[in-house]
Amino acid sequence: MPGFLLRLSVAMGFTCALAAALAIPVPENDDLRSAVAVSKLVLAQQAVFFRELINATRERTSGCAPHVRSEMSVSCPSPFANVMGECFYLSKILLTWDQARTHCLGMGAELAVPRHLYGLKSFVVGENGPIVSWVGAQESEVEEPEATDVEAKSDESRWQWVDESVVEPELFYSKPPSRRPNHKICIELRKDRHPALEFKTCTTSQRFICQLH
Repeated sequence: MPGFLLRLSVAMGFTCALAAALAIPVPENDDLRSAVAVSKLVLAQQAVFFRELINATRERTSGCAPHVRSEMSVSCPSPFANVMGECFYLSKILLTWDQARTHCLGMGAELAVPRHLYGLKSFVVGENGPIVSWVGAQESEVEEPEATDVEAKSDESRWQWVDESVVEPELFYSKPPSRRPNHKICIELRKDRHPALEFKTCTTSQRFICQLH
């Protein structure tokens, strides 16, 4: 880009100089062909200038990351909406976490497991969506050992997305609740919290977000 700016400055300076030369009154007895030749030279320099400008624009466009262009081109079928290259559906009805997952599966989708959690949160805010929505994460089914030396590690790994990946601890607003028999905890997205994930009893009925993969 610095090389282009240098060439651009030279081209503009040369063009201005020639244009100024054209502004000098030409004596009537001068050869008309000289004026025509100067005009052609000015036009040629202008052509170089615009060609450089077009090439620079193409370079800047081609410099965009390929994954950004592909995300922008993702087409989501109705009623799903494109959010940073992923397709989401924000429900209008209230369901428990298990019911919400069944509903999403019935749409050929799954409860949301977003790559860009805060992109999804921004979408909910922009749609004037609910304060809380179920997403595709819950307490792991696997019972962890009670040994105190692995307590912190097991607490981090007990929260999983539905694709079985671990939910990053830094995404939670509050500290995880203690395990309680027959009291399973699921994960909700809150648009009024940062970090955006919170814990909620899975039997609570609320709106949810499906994701088409």
